Amino acid sequence: MTLQIPFSNVISLTISTSAGGIQQTGYGVINILTGEDVYSTGERTRSYASTTEVAVDWATSTDAYLMAAAIFAQDPAPEEIKISTEGTRVAQVQTLTFSAALVAANVIDGIVDGVALASTTFATDNATTLAAIATLIQATDGVSTAVSNGTDTITVTAQNAGIPVTLTGFLVTLGASQATIATATTTASHGIADDIEEIIDEDDDWYFLAWNEQVKAYQKAAGDVIEALNKQYVTVSSDADVASATETDDTAYYFINSTLQRSRVFYSTDATEFADCALMGKIAPYDPGATVARYQELSGITADELTSTETGALDGKYAFYYGTIGGRNVVMEPLRTDGYYMDTIRDRDYVRSYVQENLTLFVINESQAGRKIPYTQAGINVFENQLRGILSYLEKTKKVITFEGIDEEDRVVFPVIGDVSAADKAARTLNDGSFTCKLQGAIYKFVISGLLTA
Repeated sequence: MTLQIPFSNVISLTISTSAGGIQQTGYGVINILTGEDVYSTGERTRSYASTTEVAVDWATSTDAYLMAAAIFAQDPAPEEIKISTEGTRVAQVQTLTFSAALVAANVIDGIVDGVALASTTFATDNATTLAAIATLIQATDGVSTAVSNGTDTITVTAQNAGIPVTLTGFLVTLGASQATIATATTTASHGIADDIEEIIDEDDDWYFLAWNEQVKAYQKAAGDVIEALNKQYVTVSSDADVASATETDDTAYYFINSTLQRSRVFYSTDATEFADCALMGKIAPYDPGATVARYQELSGITADELTSTETGALDGKYAFYYGTIGGRNVVMEPLRTDGYYMDTIRDRDYVRSYVQENLTLFVINESQAGRKIPYTQAGINVFENQLRGILSYLEKTKKVITFEGIDEEDRVVFPVIGDVSAADKAARTLNDGSFTCKLQGAIYKFVISGLLTA
C-alpha cells in the first residue's frame, strides 16, 4: 500500500464547537460492515452503485443485501456504497500469574474494565484465596470465565469474542510477604476495533458506518471505536430497554452516558427493516450543510406506534425513532442539550477536512509553480487571504458556516511578522493562526404565541 502523507504535515488544524483524512467525496459514502463474507480474493471492501450490483455478490436473503436495499430505496439515493467484511472474531485470553504463594493477612486488589474489584483477604490457604479472586473476576460483565489452577495462575477469558477485557492494578498488600502479579495475553482479541483499522488501511474513503450486529455489547464497542475517527455510526435496535427511561444498560444510554458524539441508536420495533441504513441513505446524497436527520421520510420503513412515555424516554436518550406527524411519517431526531446533532458532527468534520485539504493543496501548488510562500508579512498575508477565500466559499456557496455575530477582526487572525519568534522562523513554521465561525445549524422547533381578539 502506498504511504499516504497526512495533510497535518502541512496544515495542522483543530476545530472545536462551542457546545462541544477523508477525501471530500467520502462524506456521502456509507460502509456496510457484515460478518457474512462472500469475497474470495482476500479483499475486505467493495463498492456498489445499485442493488443490482450488490445482488451479484450477495444473496437477497443476506443482511448485507437487505441493508444495501434499505439505502438504495431512498430518493435520492447515494451514488455509491461500500460493503466490508469482518475478520474472524477471537475471544481474548489473559493470565494473572502470582510470583509466590499467597500468605496469611494478604489483601489482593485489582481492576477489571476500569471497575475496582472488592478487596480479597487471604482465606484458609493459597488455593482457596486464588479461587475467591477468580470468582470476583468472573462476576464482571466482560468476562466469560476466570479459572484458577490452584497454585499460581488465574486464566481469564473474555465474554464476547472480539471485545477485550482490561486487567489492571492487580496488587498484593499486607501480610508477611507480598507476591507480585504479572498480566499476560495468551490469545489476542480480534474484533471490531481491529476490523475497522484493517478496513481503513484498505479503503478509508467513507464516512457513515452501518453494521449488521445488533447485540448491544458489540454496538457499544463500535461506538467506542468510531469516537476516535472522523466518521459516524448509526445502529438500529429493537431492544425495548431503549424506549424505557428507567433502563440504563441499553446502547442508547451507553452512548450518551459515555459522551459519544459520533454514534446514534435508531429505535425500531422491527430491526430487520434496517431503519438505520435507510436514514443514512437519505442523508448521504446531500452535501454537508444541506439537510438534517429530523423530519426525513424513509421509503420502506414502517412508522412505530409509540406511547408518549416511550417517546419521552427515546428523547431523553437521544435515540432516533420513526413516527407520524399530521399524517406524515417522519424521523424524529430528539432535541439535544449538548448540540451534537448528526448534521453538526458531519458539518464540523467537513469544515475541518475542506479547510485542511484546500490549504495543503494551495501550499503544494504554489511551491510547484515556483511561488514559494515567503516568511514575510506579505507571505503571511497571502496565506491568510487564501484561508479567507475558503471560508467565504463554505459560508456563501456550501452554506455550512456563518460569521453572523462575529466581528470582522476576530474571524481570521494571524500573527504579524514582527511578533514571530526566531525559533519559528528557523523551523519554517507559522504558529498561532486561527479562525472563528459558527455552523449554520438548523431550527427544529418553533415557539409562537398568538392573540385573537374580538
